[in-house]
Amino acid sequence: MKRIFEEIKERRLWQTLIVYCGGGFGLMQVVDILLNRLGLPASYFTIFLVFLVAGVPGSLIVAWFHGKEGAQRIRKTEVILQLVLLLAALGVSYHFTTAGNFLLHEGPLDDRSIAVLPFVDLSPNKDQEYFSDGLSEELLNLLSRNTGLKVICRTSSFSFKGKNEDVRTISAILGVANIVEGSVQKSGDKLRISVQLIDARDGTNRWSQTFDREMKSIFALEDEIAQTVVGELKATVSLDRQASGSPERNTEAYNLFLLGRYFHQLGGRENIAKSIETLKRALRIDSTDAQAWTELAAAYSSQSDYGYIGTAEGYALAREAVRKAVLLDNTLAVAHGELAWISMAYDWDWPAAETEFRTALSLEPGNVELIRNSATLSAILGKRNDAIGLFRESVSLDPVKFGSQVSFLFYAYQLLSAEKFEDARAECAKALRADSQAVLLHLFSGFAALLEQRFEVAGSDIRMEVDSSYRLWGTILYHTAVGRRDSAESELERFISLYQNEDAYQICEVYAYRGEIGEAFRWMERAYLQRDGGLLLVKSDPFLAKLRSDPRYVLFLRKMNLPV
Repeated sequence: MKRIFEEIKERRLWQTLIVYCGGGFGLMQVVDILLNRLGLPASYFTIFLVFLVAGVPGSLIVAWFHGKEGAQRIRKTEVILQLVLLLAALGVSYHFTTAGNFLLHEGPLDDRSIAVLPFVDLSPNKDQEYFSDGLSEELLNLLSRNTGLKVICRTSSFSFKGKNEDVRTISAILGVANIVEGSVQKSGDKLRISVQLIDARDGTNRWSQTFDREMKSIFALEDEIAQTVVGELKATVSLDRQASGSPERNTEAYNLFLLGRYFHQLGGRENIAKSIETLKRALRIDSTDAQAWTELAAAYSSQSDYGYIGTAEGYALAREAVRKAVLLDNTLAVAHGELAWISMAYDWDWPAAETEFRTALSLEPGNVELIRNSATLSAILGKRNDAIGLFRESVSLDPVKFGSQVSFLFYAYQLLSAEKFEDARAECAKALRADSQAVLLHLFSGFAALLEQRFEVAGSDIRMEVDSSYRLWGTILYHTAVGRRDSAESELERFISLYQNEDAYQICEVYAYRGEIGEAFRWMERAYLQRDGGLLLVKSDPFLAKLRSDPRYVLFLRKMNLPV
């Protein structure tokens, strides 16, 4: 034993370890600052830590072989050990950045639960992705009208697009017993569509068939596939084709509708503009297509919500389009949902929004987007328990991507306002495991810790927020809470200079949290003039607690037509 300690001393292992740990700690601070300044994802810091930890034995190996004076020759054993450490670090990094991204369903699976995976485009030129995606989504929408089925929504089902995952793995992640998958070959008006229904628990094939059709029979084929799937699951068939267009719907217009919806779902300024132009082309061919009018309305709303066009202009165009859709087909659930969204997000006409959501959900009870938005309305109106229940229902239908939805913000605020801080942190952690790059999740986890006065945890979470503007906002609140007034003041000045024209509500929150009541109400009024969407949180926002005893708060609720 004495000889071992003498070797350690002679080879300078202790000195190496002390220097490495000290240098590593300093480097951590530098990397943390750089990642925050550059707005890079928190996973980068995790990868850095993995390699830093792997470097500890690596540095000791170097010291062992070269610590003695004159021992500079590189040996085969040393190279092998360093390669093993490098491979281990790469494996652990891969685990942290990919393998841990999904949650596995717990408990028994419902026999009537199902997910429709995106159909594969097998067309000769591989240029029909929009059509194969659209066909998958149409089938999903038809199935979701059946109250006897649990149908996983598009965002989670399509997260497996292009991935060669085993169906049993997908079943465990999505929490479904059945999976529909297929392929599409389209050449001109000729179609070959192969479909199979799989029992995802054991991978057995329950039903499969290949259909050779012409484009003109696409609607009848969609119905036939959906009815067969529903029949195999022994659920009640409830497929009303009127709800998605008549059988005589123009196929050229329908093709353009699918392409327009595809561009809209891709997102971004250029793609949404392409979506609108494509949908307009579809409507020039068939002006009676209620689905195309609804999708056009949704695209205009998106342009407005993302600031690509003026808010008033965007919602005026959306309203005009969706009203035409409802006049053409009053049984189209998504049209009523779009009307409800306009009433809620822009008009602040809460009774109208409630009526339209109720109508939409009666027509399509399994539509997760309608459930989410209805939950958001309940949150706005202060119906906390209703909101939490609906949000949790939506999570069961969107188990992979729920944390990236805007509605999650409202869900988190409901938990925070109910002082369910551990629940809020648990939900954020669950969402981060499903989507580690989702915006706001680290921030809201930090807010839960902040309101619970667990300041060290709060600071750590807020620093990991992936969006730089939200991270700055959270840092201001954190520095306010821990008494670093000078830092909070300079950061607030910077935030105001950068974001006063779009984030007036966040500035109001900061002043309210600081107890500067007059400034808070001044920024609240400014947010009202900007039609700031953050005002929809005004009844449940925990950062506005100091405003609620002020008479001006009640007056403001009345101004927004909210219940007092």
